[in-house]
Amino acid sequence: MSTLDVFFGGVGATQPRHGRGLPCIFVRVGGCIVILDMGEGCQEAYSLFGLGMNKPLYIFISHSHGDHLLGLRPFLESLTLNRRREPVHLYMPLFARDYALSSTVKYSFPLHVSEFVGGEGRVSLPECGAGLSYRLVPHTALSYAFSLETEEKVKLDPVRLEADGIRGAQRRELLENGVVAIGGREVFLEYYVAAREPGIKITYSGDTLPSHRLASLAKNSDILIHEATLLTKDWEEKPEIPHSTPYYAAKTALLSRSRLLVLFHIGSRYENTKPLLAEARRVFPRAVMAERGMSIHIPAGRPRRFYIARGFRRPG
Repeated sequence: MSTLDVFFGGVGATQPRHGRGLPCIFVRVGGCIVILDMGEGCQEAYSLFGLGMNKPLYIFISHSHGDHLLGLRPFLESLTLNRRREPVHLYMPLFARDYALSSTVKYSFPLHVSEFVGGEGRVSLPECGAGLSYRLVPHTALSYAFSLETEEKVKLDPVRLEADGIRGAQRRELLENGVVAIGGREVFLEYYVAAREPGIKITYSGDTLPSHRLASLAKNSDILIHEATLLTKDWEEKPEIPHSTPYYAAKTALLSRSRLLVLFHIGSRYENTKPLLAEARRVFPRAVMAERGMSIHIPAGRPRRFYIARGFRRPG
């Protein structure tokens, strides 16, 4: 099973103040790079992390607001300047596609664009050993939250396999299909499972009001990256603002039984983020504040551990 690394290229909201940048998260998994949102300046952060210009690349845009989208075309153009040849896979809501395709630059790589259909769905990423689920969340624009999960590791019982004469290619077929034909009869995977180790799961809220739909999507996440645009006292003064607070982010972490909460998309009015982190920790103590240049490494295996580094560091 793959390890997973999360890199925070930008963590602010609406305006790139206080050195936070705008929403942009890179996930390295199974030799692939998955990007969640692309605010302005995303290509600079990608370069500072040294993530490579020719790895398998999947980009997911949560919604069409500029602070989540306007870094996309400059990033694609940077890939062309670096002579990328491998395909780029881009997934986005309706109405955002035109922006991606309106560049006057001829890209040096195939760009495959897909639009999200309906209120929820799943994208398989087999070369990454992972899959991504998406779900609509309440915001002013058509907006989605994402949950990325690596494949679980299944350990088979060698004694039972040997007793039934299941070897080599048949074992692979059993793992891939859940069933295999032996001696004129079908046998099923569950009988031979000795242990299951869940994959690594991270969930990203995008922009959203407090949402039970998001809590359901995030169930048992290792990391929940949740927007926390305003302190609750400030949000209550302007309830028309379609965003969340550290309190509601923490409640979502509790409801979803997430292991670690990362507060993200911090409003530009807050130079000091300590009150936001304190508000979340009163409800959910395992909370940290996202910073531009921060990374989190999650090794495979149990118990689950998180290694947090601050400041841009090239991955080892």
